[in-house]
Amino acid sequence: MIAQQIHNGFSYTLTTKLGDILNYAEAQYGKRDYSYTILGIEFYNLPIPQVWYPQNCKHYAIQLTARCLIDFNEGIYELAHEVIHCLSPTAGQFPATVLEEGIATYFAVDYTQKNGHGNFSNITDQRYKNAYNLFSQLIAFDIDIIKKVRQVQPTISLIAHSEIIAINNTIPIQLATDLTQIF
Repeated sequence: MIAQQIHNGFSYTLTTKLGDILNYAEAQYGKRDYSYTILGIEFYNLPIPQVWYPQNCKHYAIQLTARCLIDFNEGIYELAHEVIHCLSPTAGQFPATVLEEGIATYFAVDYTQKNGHGNFSNITDQRYKNAYNLFSQLIAFDIDIIKKVRQVQPTISLIAHSEIIAINNTIPIQLATDLTQIF
């Protein structure tokens, strides 16, 4: 995507929107792990976007699908989803949980809608839809639960059901258990 000069500034690209998306994610779910360096955004012929850790040195790149080269709103949606994985990167050492994918999907839908980048609430992949629904149930009990639990366990993919319950004992154990399963 080529940035175009408009009056005294430039239009937003996916790279320049990354900062806004990161700030919003941190406000919602807690600070990211600043020991990792975001290298930037790449585009690939991948079926789904992902975070890639080259050289095993606490660097990562966000890889978006090639669709994002021609559809800015799709790019914002994919980028917002992947930003959640950037809050507590694991360099691929731990698999994502239903909780992490639920947060990522919920956040991507929320960010795109609130910022005028389309409506992506029609989630067609059943696994992501299930994760989204479970996370929606969780935050109905406590909108700030992720910020709170990340003070105990900063790595989202390592959050245990017992840590969620310890923060808010009104959350059903089955819900916390379902969310902390591997995606």
